[in-house]
Amino acid sequence: FSLGHYRQGYIVARYSEERKEAVLSKLLPPYNMTVAELARQEGISEPTLYTWRNKAKSEGRPRARSQSHIRAMVS
Repeated sequence: FSLGHYRQGYIVARYSEERKEAVLSKLLPPYNMTVAELARQEGISEPTLYTWRNKAKSEGRPRARSQSHIRAMVS
């Protein structure tokens, strides 16, 4: 990633599209991580991950199943 512009007292990190896709892939099988788990592991805020995920979803890219759906399959 690179440090982007300075906004409201914060330096905004900029991530390449390749990095975003690599991170988001961990929401899919075989990892099936939750957004909260992924945020902790990668050091990226949950709101940022939700924004990336929603953008990918709107572009028709694969998305993770809901955690409740996964739990129902396991139970």
